[in-house]
Amino acid sequence: MMLSLSIALVFPLLLLVAIVDDRNTRAYLGCFAWGCMAGFIAFSGNNALFGIVEITRQQMAVQFAPITEEVIKASPLFIAYLYAPKRFRRRDVVVMAVFVGIGFSVVENFWYLVSSQSRTTVELALFVLTRSFSTTIMHGLATGIVGLTLSSAAQGTFDEIRGLRPVFVFVGTIGAVTLHGYFNMVVQQGVVGEALAIVGALALYVTAVAAIKHFSEEVSEVVA
Repeated sequence: MMLSLSIALVFPLLLLVAIVDDRNTRAYLGCFAWGCMAGFIAFSGNNALFGIVEITRQQMAVQFAPITEEVIKASPLFIAYLYAPKRFRRRDVVVMAVFVGIGFSVVENFWYLVSSQSRTTVELALFVLTRSFSTTIMHGLATGIVGLTLSSAAQGTFDEIRGLRPVFVFVGTIGAVTLHGYFNMVVQQGVVGEALAIVGALALYVTAVAAIKHFSEEVSEVVA
């Protein structure tokens, strides 16, 4: 099912990539498509881990899934960092990373939706809204952290400590995994946890959007 959901989203997106001229738009669509496919890959990997290691679903959600999912989601960003570190502006890389994370969450949300057919229409609607305003944002922000760290390292932010660039990249990945794991731990605390997750995710998202816009304006002024 997850493979079918991923394919259903990925191929239309790739068709759009083929007809779009703008480089950034192609990159955004391609990253969203990768996020959709990463959802299937991570789902398969997590299921395989269940068959190898004796762990509970809570342990999977908090300790293991954040690691596998964040590394898989960010893998194209790592490749871009190694082979084309300055091809895109920092803001563009962050936005690309967010597209990956949200693409991943779309497939994940569809999977949970398909697996929850016993719920009423209203319950399903509330379920989707809750995940859209919490889990979707979390996935976007987590991958965005990796994108910010990679682009900063690639474009000279850490030039004065050049030898420690890989350390900062690692720290960014750890930050994404930590955010993901903490979020999963909070949402498992019932209604209160879900409410906190929504409020926290929205607050972080608004802050991130404001920061990206502020940074873009500063860059525009410098260029002008």
